[in-house]
Amino acid sequence: MNSPTRRSFLKTSTTALVATISARTAFGSQANSRIKVGMVGCGGRGGLIAKMFVENGYFEIGGAADYFADKAQKLGSAYQLGADRAFSGLECAEKMIAKGGLDAIAIISPPYFHPAQAKAAVDAGLHVYLAKPVAVDVPGIQSVRTSGEQARAKKRVFLIDFQSRTDSFFIEAMKRVQAGALGDLAFGEARYHAGRLKPKGTGTTPEDRLNNWVFDKALSGDIVVEQNIHTLDMMSWAFGNAGPLKATATCARRVRIDVGDANDTFSGLLEYPNQVA
Repeated sequence: MNSPTRRSFLKTSTTALVATISARTAFGSQANSRIKVGMVGCGGRGGLIAKMFVENGYFEIGGAADYFADKAQKLGSAYQLGADRAFSGLECAEKMIAKGGLDAIAIISPPYFHPAQAKAAVDAGLHVYLAKPVAVDVPGIQSVRTSGEQARAKKRVFLIDFQSRTDSFFIEAMKRVQAGALGDLAFGEARYHAGRLKPKGTGTTPEDRLNNWVFDKALSGDIVVEQNIHTLDMMSWAFGNAGPLKATATCARRVRIDVGDANDTFSGLLEYPNQVA
């Protein structure tokens, strides 16, 4: 069986977003109308997702926002946006939202900024496509939960970009596990091994810190949140979406010490209901 690709996931996710939005919102009064999406975060990942939205057929890019002006301008130029539709600075998302003319927003910025940007989008009545992780701390998570509830009340989409949860291979596998294909689970083990993104700059300026946000605890939540969240979610999913009752864990920073302050290895024991660990 072939492994699902990031491209196939994104096509599925954008289709899911269309399916959730009402036909009137998605298609408008004319057959060729499209949902205007504002992109927050215009680096490699943001550029890829913007492309996938456009390839889906029901979207067009209506704005580009990034702390770095050159990134916002580059993505804006790629989609023939005027200079007035490219926004930069720490409040680039808020500026783009205030400008108006959007139906939805895709937030692909460092996780630290997600709660405020999601709130601004929901307050403006926009549909939201939010990258994981939703936040880096408990107050941020609570803020995103509130924004999600408010979006639902406004009948707006609030979709979290959680690739494993929307992939048909994972969905089918978890259906079988929860149906008892492996018997009564008494123990589980999940691992996450990953390569490393290449550091940018010297790491000594505020701009370097933003460029290397994945290595910065405050901006990313540390690797255990930014990347290993997939592993943790797989465990909870396998055990019927029950969250762990207890957690004991350790971490270390031994190898990737040239930039930022994130750890590079984690080990944890999670205890779930029914004495499962």
